[in-house]
Amino acid sequence: MLATIDFEKVRTALKTNGAYIIEGMYSELFCKESMDVIDQYKIPEAEESMPLVNYEMKYDGSELRIWKAYDQSSLFQQFYDDANYIYSQVLGKKKDAFNLLAIKNEPLNKEALSLTTGRWHLDSFVSQIKIFLFLSDTTEESGPLAYIPTSQQLGFKLKMLFKGEYMKLKDIFSKTSSYQVLDDAFISRLSEDGFNSTSILCKKGTIAIVDSSAIHRACPCIKESRYALVSYF
Repeated sequence: MLATIDFEKVRTALKTNGAYIIEGMYSELFCKESMDVIDQYKIPEAEESMPLVNYEMKYDGSELRIWKAYDQSSLFQQFYDDANYIYSQVLGKKKDAFNLLAIKNEPLNKEALSLTTGRWHLDSFVSQIKIFLFLSDTTEESGPLAYIPTSQQLGFKLKMLFKGEYMKLKDIFSKTSSYQVLDDAFISRLSEDGFNSTSILCKKGTIAIVDSSAIHRACPCIKESRYALVSYF
């Protein structure tokens, strides 16, 4: 399947839009077996079921993250190797991802609805590639990946920087930058100016190649579950 990818289209999409989606890249069996591996580690009993695994829980225990997931399954290693190949073809240089994340989202507790906000962010001010494999069908309610097209472009980022949206004076004394947690009101203002977000709604087996210097977030999981693998470059 990798041989069918039009890498020139990928490069163009990353420059203009910030993301490129390819459906049907992995089989239903591959996705099911990958989800079965993740399901060995139960939420919220992860600490007992996976004491030797590099993991973390987020969003009040509704999100399980398994880091360095290539160590946990040959299936995950296969995707890791595939993602490295895709990156090398898109960027024209060989590079291995520095991490592979296996992730499962379950519905937020109704008492934790405050966790539905404050999710928009940039991973980096400079271009940074992530490659996602969605192991389950992704719907509006299962917590899709959403991003704002064209917000990865340098001109857009410089404009937001000069307006004080991405960096603030307090950042000088902090280990974090303001762009790592963007205010929802700022996102609303962008929408009023015509910069609307796009949610990636897709079938299992779909990959998304994304420039994560674009404004993006994992939308809250309200219903069902969402499984994915994410390769970080």
